[in-house]
Amino acid sequence: MMRARTKRLKLPVVTIVCLVLVLALAVPTGAAPITAAAQEAAERGVAYLKGMQNPDGGMPVQPGGKSDALVTAWVALALRAQGENPETLLSFLQADKTKWDATTDYARIALAVQAAGGDPHRVGGRDLPALLKARQRPDGSFGNDQEEGLINAHVWSILALAATEGEIPRAGATRVWLLNQQNEDGGFGYASGLLSDVDNTAAAIQALVVLGERGKPLARALNFMRQASDDGGAWGGFAGGANVATAAWGLQALAAAGEDPLSSPWTIDGKGPVQYILSLQEDDGCFAYTPGLRSQPVWMTAQALLGLSGVPFPAAAGFRDVPPGDPAAMAVHKLVRRGAIAGYSDFAFHPQDNLTRAQFAKVLCLALTDYTAAEAAGFEPSPFSDVPAWAEPYVSVVAAPERAWLKGVGAGRFAPDEPVTGAQVATVLLRASGKANAVPVTNPWYAGYVAAAGSEGLLWDGFDPLAPATRAQCALALAALLD
Repeated sequence: MMRARTKRLKLPVVTIVCLVLVLALAVPTGAAPITAAAQEAAERGVAYLKGMQNPDGGMPVQPGGKSDALVTAWVALALRAQGENPETLLSFLQADKTKWDATTDYARIALAVQAAGGDPHRVGGRDLPALLKARQRPDGSFGNDQEEGLINAHVWSILALAATEGEIPRAGATRVWLLNQQNEDGGFGYASGLLSDVDNTAAAIQALVVLGERGKPLARALNFMRQASDDGGAWGGFAGGANVATAAWGLQALAAAGEDPLSSPWTIDGKGPVQYILSLQEDDGCFAYTPGLRSQPVWMTAQALLGLSGVPFPAAAGFRDVPPGDPAAMAVHKLVRRGAIAGYSDFAFHPQDNLTRAQFAKVLCLALTDYTAAEAAGFEPSPFSDVPAWAEPYVSVVAAPERAWLKGVGAGRFAPDEPVTGAQVATVLLRASGKANAVPVTNPWYAGYVAAAGSEGLLWDGFDPLAPATRAQCALALAALLD
């Protein structure tokens, strides 16, 4: 069945604010712009990884070698971040009996099992989130007895518990401990007292965003990354010079902080972390560690794909209430990568919640236009008297006369808090596709729009024109329009 296509429309870009559905409750996931070159490179990288899987379901350190649980975990995360379903890796991850002791191992495996659609509470007879929580100290830090002061263990625990549990125990103390580890230069090291490096600073930025930090500490960490950027637009890593893994971590940090890696100061004269990663892809689709050095290609390709996804942790591991086999999973992920939709403060998606008309206007605006920020000025106010301030810029864009995708309900009212219905979603998306003019006048008013939207593949299973549309249903319909 043919599906409608729509072109993203150019609009002014100004100061960035959170790309969220519910202002105080939603968690920004961030999203890096996805260029055609990056998308093509990612598809080749995904194909390479799929070709490396061993008969036992795991992934090797080196092509043809023995399966390794941590490499398998990285690949599961990379595939999910790229919108793929890594469920074929799940049986290997769940059956793994390795005697892990490092806190970071527990955290990565927990994230990977969730990414592959499994239960991180049941992995080889272990409840990984419970093990992580048991390692929290009175001061809020995480780690076993040998990991005291290990920032890396602390950060990974935050990311894993956010994804799998939806909350961080004693979050206030956890945040304070991490902030106290920030060095004078704004960066973070592998452990307390060590020099700052980009890898650990990038990971800490993602953890700080999870913990709600949006102020000066985050700005200082980003400034450290700006200062650490080399002439080629990449970063020197924990163990030395620029490499694909450090560039990938950096891209995820920028996405978490709402930074555009394709613009200044991250890209200068066409050189930046995205371009650096793309330059490292080899003929078979894998990514080299550095130019000319093909080291641990399966792991490094997974790292590259995480960076190119434009999605930071914990969202890169997927929402726990929209597992990879869910019919809406790919649609939700597509909108997340476009920066059009996000999760809530419990790091879940809430797929069965309804969308209000104002929330739908925001998702529509962010998905179908190049409008990536709330307008500080320069937009024509909407003609409606009941639109809240946070929604006004988005409503003004989608209701503007040149688009008129969403319209009012009469008497100068928009009814922003009413749930958007199936009929309204079908009508709005058909207007956005440019095919609404051919719809005949019908009774009821929406019948013609619904029929035309159905022929374009824009409706979901069980579609009811009069029922409120859920977040998952809106994502399915909008993603179909974008296909």
